[in-house]
Amino acid sequence: MTLCHRDLAFYYNKAEFKTFRKDSTLFLVMDVPITSDNLAHNFQLYDVIKLPIAIPEMHGYYSMLATDITTIVSAKDADVFIQMTDNRQPPSDIWHVSDVALTFLDRNKPTCTCGLMEGNLSENKATCRYRVHKSPHPRSVLRVHGNTFLLTNITQLRLHCPGQFDGEEQVLHLHGTQTLHQFDCHCDQIHADEFCIVPYLNFCNESMDLSDVSTVHYPINLAYFSEFFNWELFNLTAETLLNHTVGTDLPDLAVVNKLLDEKTAEEKAAAFDMEIVINSTKTSAKVYDNLTHYLFNEMITAQDNTGDFDFFSPWTWFTILGWLVAIAALVLVIMLRLKVRPLFFLLMAKGS
Repeated sequence: MTLCHRDLAFYYNKAEFKTFRKDSTLFLVMDVPITSDNLAHNFQLYDVIKLPIAIPEMHGYYSMLATDITTIVSAKDADVFIQMTDNRQPPSDIWHVSDVALTFLDRNKPTCTCGLMEGNLSENKATCRYRVHKSPHPRSVLRVHGNTFLLTNITQLRLHCPGQFDGEEQVLHLHGTQTLHQFDCHCDQIHADEFCIVPYLNFCNESMDLSDVSTVHYPINLAYFSEFFNWELFNLTAETLLNHTVGTDLPDLAVVNKLLDEKTAEEKAAAFDMEIVINSTKTSAKVYDNLTHYLFNEMITAQDNTGDFDFFSPWTWFTILGWLVAIAALVLVIMLRLKVRPLFFLLMAKGS
């Protein structure tokens, strides 16, 4: 064990102590924070930001990290990670190990926390998991890092930059579902539809190049693409951005629509495990949200297909047989009437 603080000023200013005296000796008793050797490092605090990334060519679908981790505490030389699943951080700069909000993880074992810190996509997919959400893309402006913002479902970007564009406001019309914009500090007003963006002055463009006020990039959904392609052939990392969009021709996800929502109201939210959905898509199997979703879809489908001809259904052939028997009976009735009518006239003539 070792002391957390070796600075004597800390104990003079913040430490609580008690005193007592025996004869001419003065005793000071104080609470001293101590820690183990593997935790005696300068830890850094990281916030986990889960970004919704749109799935190309799939309108209304996006994938997102499924973990509940919100905060990660890490040190370069420490052999443990500290994770929190809520935003309830300890109030002081000294954290007690008994705090229920803290979870200690071995750095040498594959965990979701380790995958997030090291940027290991395969480990993230195996331990953190990803979910596919079938709902309208959330309309938002999220700060990724520095002055880089992820714009989702934003249609208009307005920039007012002194000394640029003859002092007039520049209006950019956005057509993509998601775009990444990196702003510098030359613009005093940046508006993305109803959102107001304020750039950090600490991340200003050091070159002071006033010719470019915004750089546009496009994100890549590596978690989704890696299920269809072998990314070992490509030099793509978590920080890779595209200068233009790339068209893809991938199969539609085999997620069954909720017929109840189609007939009554728009579906608000549905989340599926990405790996399960993609594996079902590859095997042409349908994926349902839950048992109620499956049963109601079967009921509606059976009701809608009552008039359809099913070649393999025995009830279809029973119906056809009934029609044939009915037609034959009608023909026999007509023939019987044609034969009985002359006989009836003969009997009437004989009686008269």
